[in-house]
Amino acid sequence: MVRVGRVVLLASYDGSGFHGFANQPGQRTVQGSIEAALERMTGGAVSTVCAGRTDTGVHALCQVVHADLPEEYLLRRGSSLIPFSELGELARSLSKQVAPDAVIWRSFVAPEGFDARHSALGPPLPVRDRDRRPA
Repeated sequence: MVRVGRVVLLASYDGSGFHGFANQPGQRTVQGSIEAALERMTGGAVSTVCAGRTDTGVHALCQVVHADLPEEYLLRRGSSLIPFSELGELARSLSKQVAPDAVIWRSFVAPEGFDARHSALGPPLPVRDRDRRPA
C-alpha cells in the first residue's frame, strides 16, 4: 500500500471559464484542472476535497483544498512531512499548469486530522467580477 501525506492547497480562480468547482463529466471544472495537474506531477490518480463548491462562473479568492499525495513524491521534492511545512515548489508548479484562470498561491503539509470540508471555518469567499469585489 502506498503511504500518503495530506497537503493543503489555497486556490483563487476566475470562474468565468469553469463549470463550477466540482468534477462534472465532459465539463471544465476547477477540481478537474487541479486533479489533472496533480496526476501529471505524481504519475498516479489523485482526488481532491474542497471546503465548499462554487457554481458555474463564480470566482473564489481563497478556496481551501486538500489532496493525499504519495509520501515518496513529497519526500523527493524535499518535504519534511512536518505539519504546516511549506511546499512552495508544489504551489508554483500547480499554478503554472492551471493558469491563467486559477492560481495555487500556497501549499503546505496538513496537520493531523485535517479535512478541507470538515475543518473549514466558512465557505469560500465568492466574488462577482474580475475586480475581485466580494459578492
